[in-house]
Amino acid sequence: MYMDSVKKRQFDRIKSSGSNLEPDSTKVSQEAQKMKGLVTEMAGLFGKINAEIVFAEREAAYGHLQPHDFGQLTKLCRSILLPISGLATFIDIIQSVKQRKIAHHKMIESEETAAAIKKLTHEEWDDIVASTNDIHEELVSTMQSGLQHVLYTLRFEKAPKKAKDVEESGGLASPGDRDYAGHVENQLRLFSSSRKSTMQAWCERKGIALPTKFWNDLTSTVTFEEFSGSEQKLRQNQNQQQLYLILYLEYLTMSLGESILDMIRWADSKVEDGTMPKKRIILPGVFRFKTWAKSLFAAESDDSEEEFATGTGQSRSVWAGASYGKRKDPEHLPPKTFFEKATNPIRTLPKFLSSEESTFGFRVVLATMSLAILAYLESTQNFFVKQRGIWAVIMIAISMSSHAGQGISGFIMRIVGTIIAMCTSLIIWYMGDKRTGAILPLMYVFTVPFFYVIIKAPQFAPAAMISMVTPILIIGYELQVRKLGLATSESNGQPYYPIYELAPYRLATVCAGLGVAFIWTYFPYPITTRLTLRKQIGSCFYLFANYYSCVHTTAQMRLSEDAAKEDETTPGTPAFRLAKARSKVFAKILLLLSSIEANSNLVTYEPTFGGKFPKETYDDLITSLRHLLNYFTLISYATNTFVSSSSSLSSSANDNTAEDDETQIDSNLDQSFLISFRRMASDISPLSHDITSTLCLLSASLENQHPLPPYLRPPHPYQLSERLSSLDPDLLSIRHVYEPCYAAFAVLQIVSSLATEETERCVELIRELVGEVDFSFHIVGTDGKDKSWGGSSATLESSSSAGNGNGKEEKKD
Repeated sequence: MYMDSVKKRQFDRIKSSGSNLEPDSTKVSQEAQKMKGLVTEMAGLFGKINAEIVFAEREAAYGHLQPHDFGQLTKLCRSILLPISGLATFIDIIQSVKQRKIAHHKMIESEETAAAIKKLTHEEWDDIVASTNDIHEELVSTMQSGLQHVLYTLRFEKAPKKAKDVEESGGLASPGDRDYAGHVENQLRLFSSSRKSTMQAWCERKGIALPTKFWNDLTSTVTFEEFSGSEQKLRQNQNQQQLYLILYLEYLTMSLGESILDMIRWADSKVEDGTMPKKRIILPGVFRFKTWAKSLFAAESDDSEEEFATGTGQSRSVWAGASYGKRKDPEHLPPKTFFEKATNPIRTLPKFLSSEESTFGFRVVLATMSLAILAYLESTQNFFVKQRGIWAVIMIAISMSSHAGQGISGFIMRIVGTIIAMCTSLIIWYMGDKRTGAILPLMYVFTVPFFYVIIKAPQFAPAAMISMVTPILIIGYELQVRKLGLATSESNGQPYYPIYELAPYRLATVCAGLGVAFIWTYFPYPITTRLTLRKQIGSCFYLFANYYSCVHTTAQMRLSEDAAKEDETTPGTPAFRLAKARSKVFAKILLLLSSIEANSNLVTYEPTFGGKFPKETYDDLITSLRHLLNYFTLISYATNTFVSSSSSLSSSANDNTAEDDETQIDSNLDQSFLISFRRMASDISPLSHDITSTLCLLSASLENQHPLPPYLRPPHPYQLSERLSSLDPDLLSIRHVYEPCYAAFAVLQIVSSLATEETERCVELIRELVGEVDFSFHIVGTDGKDKSWGGSSATLESSSSAGNGNGKEEKKD
């Protein structure tokens, strides 16, 4: 919804960035912030869907969709989420481009040349936005209507009544029509054809003379001129940057439209196969019951040496990596003898008792019994019963949390909720004039809004729950006394209190219980949210290392010459297992990031003793993790284009139907470009495993509070286009710009560079938190001579810039 506004605003920032060559702290537009927030919410919601989908498939229900339909619908939602995340990442790309433009303009000696380049860039982006604005707005509207069509078709929303008169609707397809998929497909075809005019206008603006039949005669070749001089070379790099940004937007927009079209077709297929017309009793199948039963009792299997089927009637021996098997235990070798296998399950008991969950449960028991013990002592038993001490005991048990920040925020919300409930009880009781017939309807009226809070704002659920339950207890007790009589109500040892005394008593007992819970939250030692946040971010970096390793292997597989033979949808193949592992780690990262962001907000509730908590640095790390997730996911998403293109080319090559000459030339050139690109990409390896190693080091350092190793060199941005151009200048010729693989390459080039830059930023942030193993000296004498012994360049630079501030610099006369 905000994409069109965001695109215009961000392009305006590119155009206006030259007016002030110094970096500024201008915030992105309101629309961009809102869009990024929505994408973050979508990612968090998708993580929850992945966690709940397993239970949804096992439930018995009465409805339309079968259990396997929910799994397929989740995959389709993921295919839509990925390009949306990529489009949201474009905002960060523009900010990076802005900083680079500032640095590049400083390289130009002539101010007149710099001003001319700014003006030319302003006009170029104006032309680009103007040429794509209309078709982009129409496509965005069509995609929104397409999602509405899915809601109507799957009966998630009630479709509006159709116009009886065809002329009244204008003869256009509307969401809910059977042929609406064809309408979306036509709009995508129009958007794809508009790329030709956009590229042609861009080439004319750049002074690239194209032959008259360039877009029809694909055998013609046009390349960029070779420039000489630093200023001309800078302009050439900016041209390439503009081209990649245009292709980046077009590729992801087209991919988003195709993903929505796939969901529309799938929803229509559910109508055609009879799934949606009528409801039925839905029961999980026998296979799901067997799988569920095995998962309860069976140990995790080590299948690192499993043979995989190729899907062609043959088999090949494939040894999977260690990450596919069971994690190794550094204290125990795998059991081999009968005694070792028989005693191995005994290890689960101490592991269970020593877990963080068991430790927290023991703490809750101690906190509860510290107050409940009054009920078992003869001298305090009557006091405990008369003063409703059981209310305080219950409050201790339900209010304690695993870490302090969440516990304190819960305490505050429960106290506020009890105060609201006390006032609500008095209002209901006296507004109803103490009459039962008037009190009960008022109870309903005052209770309904709290259900709304629980559904719409679950973060305030503790306050809403206690505000809803407490009036029921207070008013219910008063009505009970009226119904049963005073003697019967006091037979349990609790004296009767009128409502204006009972409501404050309830508040006092709640505060007493929360006070005891607060003490046991910090005694004997606190489990702070800050500690939890640090460990969670460290674990998240390790998950990112696993995810990037999966993405790296996926990219290598898809760029190989045998990519068409590796089917990710065929169970048993290496590609299938890799895709399954990648999806599993992706879902874990989404859930963990949601928990990290929630804990980051809870840090403010904790009291600070000693130095200030570096919340800004941790927030920057969380932002970097979000960016890395988008970048890694886009790498995996973009490389999938090479597999789909290869499959389509293979199917067209095996087709025996007659083809015209132009189509044959197009197919041959596409296949030639794909083969050449794969050969070159496999030779230079467009991705680096250094990112995996760096992320593992960051995880270990942050989680264990260990300084970073010395001389840590984060991966540098990989100039893939320069390497490919040096090996084969024709490979990145502008005549290939209309091919999907070329646009996918542009995405790969942009995102891989941003991923390495973001990893380097994470290294600097964690070095700021945990330090670095360094015993070097950097001495600055009074005569201006510097002496250094050991140490990395990063450490020496930081020490030299710090001066005498932290005592790391020693002066000698």
